[in-house]
Amino acid sequence: MVIFDEASQITTWDAVGAIARARQSVIVGDPKQLPPTNFFGRNEEDESVQEHERDLQSILDEARAAGIPLRDLRWHYRSRNESLIAFSNHHYYQNRLITFPSPQVEDREVQLRPVPNGFYDRGKSRTNRIEAQAVVDEAVRRMTGWLRLEPPVCQSLASRGALVEHDFLVSRDVYFCYPGVKLS
Repeated sequence: MVIFDEASQITTWDAVGAIARARQSVIVGDPKQLPPTNFFGRNEEDESVQEHERDLQSILDEARAAGIPLRDLRWHYRSRNESLIAFSNHHYYQNRLITFPSPQVEDREVQLRPVPNGFYDRGKSRTNRIEAQAVVDEAVRRMTGWLRLEPPVCQSLASRGALVEHDFLVSRDVYFCYPGVKLS
């Protein structure tokens, strides 16, 4: 028996030899996924590429065209967060997939949080002290229960990033949670 998993990615000519030698074949794949790619093969504009090679068919496409019976799998279990499959489930699978609800965990997604009275000091320090403190407070709040120091903070301006880093490192809460952090 030969089993082809992710068959939408396997070209027919790569599969036909194994199918010929096997007594039974199981072809598993999703026709809604990308077809086989030819990243490392010849350039499609090369004149030596035959017309049939330009439109790569997967073994899954061939099996479906031949009328081989198929079964839809209903359970989706790969995504740790249910929201990762929600769009595809709705738009491509007509909500037929059964998904597992995400565990209740602290919200870690990227968010926009307006900071009242947070103004960038253009002329003097080129920083935003109130915004920097809000970033530090949120980072400390999130890391209180974490086992390692890994700040979920991205800053685009060097001076603002330096201000956040300085305020973060002198925070007593960080020192309490992470005694190895040196305070200035």
